Amino acid sequence: MSLLFRLLLLAMFGVLPSSLLAVWHAAGARQDELSDTGSQVQREAQLAAAGQKRMVDGARQLLLALSAVPAIRDHDEVRCGPMLRQLVDEFGIYTVLGVAGPPTQRRAVPRTSR
Repeated sequence: MSLLFRLLLLAMFGVLPSSLLAVWHAAGARQDELSDTGSQVQREAQLAAAGQKRMVDGARQLLLALSAVPAIRDHDEVRCGPMLRQLVDEFGIYTVLGVAGPPTQRRAVPRTSR
C-alpha cells in the first residue's frame, strides 16, 4: 500500500462517522416531519368532518322546522313558494328548496333566482 492510499483511508475513516451521523439525523428529521404531516392531515380531516356535520345538522333542523309549517304540509303554492324563495336567499348554502309529495299531490317548488 502506498502512503497516499493510507492517508486517504485514514481521512475517510475520520470523516465517515460524522457523515453517518448526519445521515442518521436527516433520516430521523424526515421521519418526524412525516409524522407531523400525518397529524396535520388528520386535524384537517377532523375539521372538515366537523364542518360537514354542522351542515347536516343545520339542514336537519331546517327540515324539521319546515315540516311544521302549515303552508308546506298543505302544499299551498301561494304561501309556500315565496317563503321558500326567501329562505333560499337568506341561507346561501342552499340553491333550491322545494316541497315534494306523492305523484298525485301538487308540489310547491319555488323558482330559483340565481
